[in-house]
This record gives sequence, C-alpha cells and structure tokens, in this order.
Amino acid sequence: MNCAAPRPDPIGADASEAAAIARQRLAMASWPLRVADLPADTALVGGAVRDALLNRLGSHPDLDLVVPSAAIALTRRLAGRYRGSAVVLDAERDMGRLVLGAWTLDIAAREGPDLATDLRRRDYSINALGLALDVDAPLQDPTGGVGDCGSAGIDCGWVATGVLAAASVVIHSGAGLDAPGIVTTLRPSLVPLLSSSAFVFE
Repeated sequence: MNCAAPRPDPIGADASEAAAIARQRLAMASWPLRVADLPADTALVGGAVRDALLNRLGSHPDLDLVVPSAAIALTRRLAGRYRGSAVVLDAERDMGRLVLGAWTLDIAAREGPDLATDLRRRDYSINALGLALDVDAPLQDPTGGVGDCGSAGIDCGWVATGVLAAASVVIHSGAGLDAPGIVTTLRPSLVPLLSSSAFVFE
C-alpha cells in the first residue's frame, strides 16, 4: 500500500538552486551556534534539508550534522563553549548529540571518503540529502531524494526495516496515513527496538 498521495516537485531540478533555497529557509544565522565554530567540510544532512526544500521547517528544527571526524569530541567541546549538554549516542560510530536550549543537534563522523558515500548508506532517499555549510556548494543528492519528495510517497513495507526512521518520515512528509494506521504498523517493532537502545548521558 502506498501511504502518501502524490505532491508536486517542491523545487526545480538544479542542485545549486536547491541549495540556495535550503540555505535561505534554514536561516543559519538563527542557529544556537556559529557555523564558523564547526569544522571545514561540515554538512547538514537528512530531515532539516528535506524540510527546508519542502518549506516545512519549524522554529527549532533538529539539525543532523556530518563532520569529517571526531564528532563526539566536537560535541563535548561545543557543549562547553555554549553551555549545553552533550550526549554520546554511539561511541563506536562516533555520534554525539548537542542540546542547546530548545535546539537538538546530532553530530556524526562521516562514514566513507566523502559526503556522497555517507549519504548513500542512509535509509530513504529523502533523508539522503546533504548541504555543505562552509561553502556555497550545490545540494548533494546521490540517490534522487529531491525527486522522491515530489513523488508518490512512502511504501508502508519499508517501515519494518527502519521503524524509527520510517515514523519520522511518515510524520514529517505529510503522508496520508492516519494515526491508528501508524500505531498498528509500528507497534510490533517499537518495543524491542527501544528496549535495546543505550544512550550515555554526560
């Protein structure tokens, strides 16, 4: 079953145009930290990029950042500088979370030699979008996520393979799946998945 009705393509096909639209809507000057305090080659990825292109950003969007290396060390350093909280999400994969007031920033070390490689490993094409922060670079979309934002939507069969990611996609993409349908689809996988999650707070 297809969970979402078709929607128009949110932007043109040009990657530079897409990047300009996303940067304008993301209003990086309003973020709780300075982009200059992030390493060179840092990129914003995932939901915030998708929501910027769809013009669905809230006032405090969750920001997923990919850095070249040492993500947990950077998370701790930024928490100290901005008086926030650091959370180790995955020590083995070098992933941390920075909480600054109402803002949540997940910071992960890049997997692979470049951003495109990292993006290709992600669960859904509409989450495999990347926007470099330190240059006026075009949007990186190695799996065709921009086109999928305007296509028929989300296949319910994908949910079982990535239940939390699927729940986020269903909620934020405007998919036409009602609340009972979401609960019925996600319930069998939520309990064991959540019970196996381990976060280290600092």
